[in-house]
Amino acid sequence: MFLFGARAAQDDESALHALSDFTANARLLLLSSVAILIGIISAYAAVALLSLINFFTNLFFFQRFTIAAAFQRRSRLDPVVRSAPKARLS
Repeated sequence: MFLFGARAAQDDESALHALSDFTANARLLLLSSVAILIGIISAYAAVALLSLINFFTNLFFFQRFTIAAAFQRRSRLDPVVRSAPKARLS
């Protein structure tokens, strides 16, 4: 049943208050701070993983102990690396 007028406005307001769907309380602040903390930790984990990838790439392909980014240059394993995908498809 549909209500119109002042009674409808009063019912809508009380229903909104009872549901309280769009209220922000301390729980929302806690949830937001936890999400920000998880984001910061994930960003540091991503940087650490990229550093590990750089380290092992340098170690196995260029025989260097560094986490500096390895640029495209010839390594002694270059022919083996280039033929690996072709050998798998054959």
